[in-house]
Amino acid sequence: MRKLTLLAAAAALMTATPAAAEGYLGVQYNDVDEEVFGLDVENESWKAEGAWGWNNGNWGAQVGAAFGSVDTSGGDEDYTTLEGHLYWQSGSWRVGGFATNWDFASQQENAYGVEGMYDFGEQWNVSASYAVGDSDVITDLDTTYALLGGNFYLTPDVRFGVNIGQGEIESTGGTADLESYGLNTEFKLWSAPVSVTLAYDHFETDDPAPFTFGSDVVQVGARWNFGGGTLRERNNATPFEAMTHWGARLIGTY
Repeated sequence: MRKLTLLAAAAALMTATPAAAEGYLGVQYNDVDEEVFGLDVENESWKAEGAWGWNNGNWGAQVGAAFGSVDTSGGDEDYTTLEGHLYWQSGSWRVGGFATNWDFASQQENAYGVEGMYDFGEQWNVSASYAVGDSDVITDLDTTYALLGGNFYLTPDVRFGVNIGQGEIESTGGTADLESYGLNTEFKLWSAPVSVTLAYDHFETDDPAPFTFGSDVVQVGARWNFGGGTLRERNNATPFEAMTHWGARLIGTY
């Protein structure tokens, strides 16, 4: 019930003033192929998601929330994700900070970091973020994670993206390096404010136990965009996505 209340509150906030801000509400399906501790595991998960963004003058803010379920060997489990961003913008630059929380079956992961974005005109932008986190997934963990990304807009309503990440996991059992890369696209081909999302994400650690795992995920989703305008304009209001949750990748929630 608490998770549903959090999602409902976030959705109400995101749609409360659509004329003054932009954002989206959506659903996403994930097909997850994992190798965990030497075992092949297949999971399916879905989520309802939303983001709301606002900027005026030099300041901008963005909040996001998701509620979903993952089908594991032990049965279905629910999860929630919350995130908030505050940034300063000047010319083509945006620079700020963020905080995120991921909650799954009484396990939590929190991450905090800095992020930035630079726009090369209407068709290109690049982004970077650096996060530190703590998690009690399986065991107590400390994580660091750096992510670089870029977007190309073929048209204002057709976007292609790429990202690459590098980080480290540390616990009493040792440390391990982690890396990720992904491709994604979003397009709106109709007059209705509905867009389709497609993505592929790869995530893996190096060999030392107890962290040995990797995952490949195919994602398909749809979003209802509010506030009017093109996808490019909506993304100017909701420019950031915090991909920092190691535990979410391990479980296959994304």
